[in-house]
Amino acid sequence: METHLGRREGDENLAPQSQSGKDETSSTTLDSIWIEKYRPETLDDVVGNDQVMRRLRIIAREGNMPHLMLA
Repeated sequence: METHLGRREGDENLAPQSQSGKDETSSTTLDSIWIEKYRPETLDDVVGNDQVMRRLRIIAREGNMPHLMLA
């Protein structure tokens, strides 16, 4: 039988739930704090593809930013 949001009865165990039963918002807040604490502050702090990082350093040094989107 269909219930709210198209879920069927018995699908409750498929819904994402917090292990401790706490509100998911508090988990998001803690993740945000972690992200702010450990995010790189300079290009030297970034770990990633060396070729891409070299290009980003050149762009930053020259101040010539082409149109690009980072995802």
